[in-house]
Amino acid sequence: MNLIILMYSTLTITQHSGIHIFPALFENKVIICDGFPFCHGATGKNSFILNKNLFYKDKLIKPSYMKYHKGPFFGNIKKNYKLKNNNEKQILNAVQMKKFKKIKSLKKSILYFRNNYIFE
Repeated sequence: MNLIILMYSTLTITQHSGIHIFPALFENKVIICDGFPFCHGATGKNSFILNKNLFYKDKLIKPSYMKYHKGPFFGNIKKNYKLKNNNEKQILNAVQMKKFKKIKSLKKSILYFRNNYIFE
């Protein structure tokens, strides 16, 4: 039953757990919340990613600058870095399709090849 619902939905909001692949096969719009690690990207041309909030020394790092923080970009969180889940306002803006854009990513990442839209 869940697969049928995902197949016919016009929008699927999920986390980066793999379930986003099924609606993407039918070219349905997918928003991945709390995306991490940042290097993965998502399947499908209608997939949009809202990454977890990454802080370095308590300062929020924009997604377009994450490529300069290679450790966290590939999932290695060390001292001075913190991750926080998306808040309600970020998720609402994502559903309203505000602030999504394509960003340049590291060439050794899946995100580089998938060229997804990222919430900025």
